[in-house]
Amino acid sequence: MNLRQIEIMHEIAGMALEASHGDFDELVLEVTVDVEGGHTSAQCRQTVDGEVESLSLWEVDAGMKLMNLSFELHEEMKNQTGGDLSKHITTIDEKGRAISTFEYRNLPPARDISSNS
Repeated sequence: MNLRQIEIMHEIAGMALEASHGDFDELVLEVTVDVEGGHTSAQCRQTVDGEVESLSLWEVDAGMKLMNLSFELHEEMKNQTGGDLSKHITTIDEKGRAISTFEYRNLPPARDISSNS
């Protein structure tokens, strides 16, 4: 990953952390990217003591920012890999370690550890 990709993933992880409700065992933000259609869809959830709770990014006013960052990430990834990024998933554990997984329309799934949040 290049520096800008890491910065974008840090910002996205920060949005997920803002949406969380305190301590968690796992926090997952899954974003589907549709550049041609001009939109993204996102699901954010946290697990606490085995219970899964859906979280709203709209409560932290992150929807438009997340879409813009996802489009920028799409462009960054396309320039680096030639792939058409279709989904990125950020998983944060209870210690704040983040792992990002990327899916492409025209490439097999890839996995990259992006940061410690």
